[in-house]
Amino acid sequence: MRNPNLVIKCFPSGSLTIEKLEAYLDNLEAYKGFIPDIILLDYLDLMAINSDNKRNDLGRVGVELRGIAGNRNLAMVNVSQTNRVAEGAKVLTRRFLGEDFSKVQTTDVFITTNKTAIEKELGLMRIYVDKGRNDKDGDLIVCSQNLSIGRFIINSSKMENKYYDILEDIKNNNINKKGSLV
Repeated sequence: MRNPNLVIKCFPSGSLTIEKLEAYLDNLEAYKGFIPDIILLDYLDLMAINSDNKRNDLGRVGVELRGIAGNRNLAMVNVSQTNRVAEGAKVLTRRFLGEDFSKVQTTDVFITTNKTAIEKELGLMRIYVDKGRNDKDGDLIVCSQNLSIGRFIINSSKMENKYYDILEDIKNNNINKKGSLV
């Protein structure tokens, strides 16, 4: 382990079970002395799921992952994908979640990242706090980013009502003949 504060582990798609994850975490602790504070899981839908009962099984695995987080006193972060209806949506919300909706019901915090083509070109994105179990939800946060240097968020601010108007002005007034921003 080059960096004892970070462990990256890849499991083949469709092979990770709750039992295998528990065993892996037990082994990390026993043999490496590593106890994670957070698990970033990419993603629940690619774990070993019974395809005959996919939605119910996804919900059950989501509950079990939450159980691991509670038992081990760690944060469990999971990503998910949207359904087809989300194509072109300005702000992604829980109603656009792909597959099993109980994933939203099980989670404590549900946030979405949002980015239009113009925002992408400007190095911007928006984070929507759709659900905060013990915190405020419903906020949109505008973030500047530079992914080319590995900066997911450089700066952020709560979104103002005039944000979309400003983007529209930039789009209409600053596009050169090649279609790129000036």
